[in-house]
Amino acid sequence: MQDAKTTIESLLLNGEVGERKGAIDQQRTTVLIQPGRQTDGSHRIWRKGVVLLSGLAINAMATCTAHAGSYEWTSSYTQGVEEHLVDDGNGNQLDIACPDDNESAVSAYATIAGKQYSSENDGFDVIVDGTTFSNPFYTDCEACSSNFPGFWAALRKARTLQLSAGGQTVRLPTQNLPQVLQPLTSKKNLCRSAW
Repeated sequence: MQDAKTTIESLLLNGEVGERKGAIDQQRTTVLIQPGRQTDGSHRIWRKGVVLLSGLAINAMATCTAHAGSYEWTSSYTQGVEEHLVDDGNGNQLDIACPDDNESAVSAYATIAGKQYSSENDGFDVIVDGTTFSNPFYTDCEACSSNFPGFWAALRKARTLQLSAGGQTVRLPTQNLPQVLQPLTSKKNLCRSAW
């Protein structure tokens, strides 16, 4: 703890906060101490530095746990991409990405037994109620794209959901699935096939 205190005091007293302020501002956090401010009350600077770092740590923990171990389907929208996410609390997850540019197709990313897969590169299978769909989120061919509507309809109604790749198969929750994934014909749905 003493090393951290010394580092914070050094940064704050030597005016290095100004150089690092840009990185802090990117996280929408306000620097509490003016750069280069000298005072004999270093304890005040120390306390303000601790408050700043504590706030950043709490913010980081809240961000990291927002999706971890949710055991149900969730949606988020960031930088022009709607994402539909689910995880099993053991590190296995499915992330469906749907861009809003009216040109880009759906893609998906899976983590299965600690290994990451992409529908664009490695591919992975999705097993819905016992029926296996081979890399269904890859839609950049006419035949692949023609299978997507049937897969999507089945996925929305899934009672059991599994991902399979690399000789591993994992089960994912289906809770909240029909509320999160909209029908392909819905104006609210940004997911579309390439063809």
